[in-house]
Amino acid sequence: MKRAFTLIELLVVIAIIAILAAILFPVFAQAKVAAKKTQSLSNLKQMGTAAALYAGDADGGYPTWSEYFYVTSNSGAGGTLAGSGIAAGADTRDRYWDAKLLPYVKSGNPAIRDNGGLWKDPLAPYDTTNRSYGINQAAIYAFNPADPEYYRYINEGQIEQPVNKVFVGSGGRDGRLNPAYFFNGHNDKFNLRVEPVRSSPYRNGDSANYVFFDTHAKTMAANKMYPAPAGPSTAYAPFRPAAYCADATYFMVKIAEVDRFKNLATAAGFPCNP
Repeated sequence: MKRAFTLIELLVVIAIIAILAAILFPVFAQAKVAAKKTQSLSNLKQMGTAAALYAGDADGGYPTWSEYFYVTSNSGAGGTLAGSGIAAGADTRDRYWDAKLLPYVKSGNPAIRDNGGLWKDPLAPYDTTNRSYGINQAAIYAFNPADPEYYRYINEGQIEQPVNKVFVGSGGRDGRLNPAYFFNGHNDKFNLRVEPVRSSPYRNGDSANYVFFDTHAKTMAANKMYPAPAGPSTAYAPFRPAAYCADATYFMVKIAEVDRFKNLATAAGFPCNP
């Protein structure tokens, strides 16, 4: 005669299964996040390689944020950029930096708002109609008051220490990464509690992914790239000198801009040697 399980035995088996589930489910979740993080880094690496190929075909030049904004910011709305013959025209998606890299990646199509394939950060909450990576705004916009340009095209010969300078990183639907001293990513996450509009330095929890101008991709700690308070706060003044130094080290690309932000940090009592 077969002996049936007693209630105690069934409860013991159920308890063991529950304990195993409690142990294994977090491990599976961590493995899933790790896989997404690896995919995000792979996406960024491909973007960096595509940018290098683009620069090789463009005499060392990189795409700007948008051809439309390059013309309008430097010539006035509706104008034509002197010496180039490029008219402002329409603000269409095919004139933006990600669309310019399409011939070198063959994935998704940002020119028609298809940010799938490598343009979709698997760690981001956005659907594929929104961007989830952003170009370094300090590379494609002048942060030196003496510079006559606003939006610009940067050349590889103008980039100071390309191994340290961000090209693209984890970002929001705007498609641009703010400099650190804007504190945009921290404000979105902790104060406004909204999905990031520009920079997203906390996408991996306490870090985010970036590709640099030398094409290497890396996960970087949020407090290193974007020094800011640890939680909800708008008291940014104590963190501004460290943010200036982070900008000089990772975001500003032209030597005059690197020096400007290094000097701002040092003058505020934060020795900075980018």
